[in-house]
Amino acid sequence: MKRIMNLAAETDGRLYKSSDPVRMKCDGCGGKASCCRATDDTIILDPYDMYELEKTLGGGFAAGYGKYFELRVVDGITLPYLMKSKETGACALLGPDGKCRIYTHRPGFCRLFPLGRLYTGDGFSYILQTGQCPCTMPETADVTVAGWLGIENLKKYEEYALSWHKLTESRQKAATELAVAASKPSPASAGRKPGTVEELVALSMQLLNIFYVRDYDLSRDFYEQYYERLEQITKH
Repeated sequence: MKRIMNLAAETDGRLYKSSDPVRMKCDGCGGKASCCRATDDTIILDPYDMYELEKTLGGGFAAGYGKYFELRVVDGITLPYLMKSKETGACALLGPDGKCRIYTHRPGFCRLFPLGRLYTGDGFSYILQTGQCPCTMPETADVTVAGWLGIENLKKYEEYALSWHKLTESRQKAATELAVAASKPSPASAGRKPGTVEELVALSMQLLNIFYVRDYDLSRDFYEQYYERLEQITKH
């Protein structure tokens, strides 16, 4: 999800690598899970998140859709996002005890917070977002970015994250171009171009179906399956 940031105002002004120590400001809400109660529809799920959710929900897209996540258009493409509880307004996966029901398999956005990624060229750096947590937080001891994320085989994950970013960015650009073309009157019909509109829908649904709706094989490595699916989608 694209976001325009003022780095000087919204971060500590530093760029981090995964091995760098960072002085985090989190876990100061006394276990109230304040950030999980103020998510709105900002927690966009990626394919790795879906793979991890399958492990804990006992099923993939069909098991969680409409219960834990819904769909929204993000920069021109349709992606799933975590729902809010209708009763409490908190994340749908936050338990009554104030603890995440899927903490071990929580989404990448949740693992990162209050960190973020700044993509530049063919790579990215980590940034520490300040003023993002809804509670007033004391500083904690230094921890490395890798330690904070707690992701096994982080190098592979970072390579995947960059690949997914590039794919979604290219799809978002294509969707924008198609949307602009679809909005222009066709000289022949003096109306919208139905073929272009259909292409726009197909473009969005292809990404959703290949990387989310189709279940993953949990007995197999996620990255192998991701790159197999990536090869399928890049052939179209």
